[in-house]
Amino acid sequence: MNTPNTTGKQLLSFLRWCLVCMGPVAWLPLSCSGAPDAPVAPKGPNILLLVADDLGYADLGCYGGDIDTPNLDALAASGIRFTRFHTAPMCAPTRAMLLSGQYNHIAGMGRQNLQAPVFGYEGRLTGRVIPLPALLRQAGYHTWMAGKWHLGNAPGEGPQDKGFEKSFVLLEGVGNHYNGQGIFANGASHYEEDGKPVAWPAGRYSTNVYTDKLIGYMDGQAADGRPFFAYAAFTAPHWPLQVAPTHWKKYEGRYNDGYEALRAQRLQSLKEAGMIPA
Repeated sequence: MNTPNTTGKQLLSFLRWCLVCMGPVAWLPLSCSGAPDAPVAPKGPNILLLVADDLGYADLGCYGGDIDTPNLDALAASGIRFTRFHTAPMCAPTRAMLLSGQYNHIAGMGRQNLQAPVFGYEGRLTGRVIPLPALLRQAGYHTWMAGKWHLGNAPGEGPQDKGFEKSFVLLEGVGNHYNGQGIFANGASHYEEDGKPVAWPAGRYSTNVYTDKLIGYMDGQAADGRPFFAYAAFTAPHWPLQVAPTHWKKYEGRYNDGYEALRAQRLQSLKEAGMIPA
């Protein structure tokens, strides 16, 4: 069984491929005819967007946490740590805003797991917005995604319909990290690659699978010299809380004092890291 043991090495290899763009992305207009313009000669940087699911604000070492995250800490040391980034209270609305640059009701995701014939609650990315990958693809970028989609399950609502050239995704909002077994009573989780149903590679940990998929897309297409936008939408550390023994044993006993003690410790460590006022 593959476990998260190799995740750090995978991510480091992954990041070596990428020039991480910290600056603004140009928003390019689509043709008024509705047909995409011919791609212009690309000169932009590669863009790698890493999203962790339900990660605590103070979990990473670079934000004052006591969990070992050396590769992410190294990225933060050479980049920018945001201190006023805000999300929606739920997952899907946040993802809708992230990929559209619009208020989540405008994007069509007023609330997750709700589809209604009401403006703003369509439960998918609507035609009122032009998703970021569609804009970048028009500008000559490769656009790839691996991980959690959670922005519409019906035909015409998947990542391949919203600008992603290649994708391997979990359609729902949560799944088992080691297999395709569903979390809820309605059966198995649903995975698609480029819009077609696929099976989960049983026994492999989710972060490893998604990382390998994106590396594979890069290996297959990066030689043409075009820049890429790669969206790694990891499902970890969202529940179910599954992790290899080599990881949880490392921290065994560290949190025996309970939540209230940890809350006080994390508040102090955030201050020491300069994330909140002392």
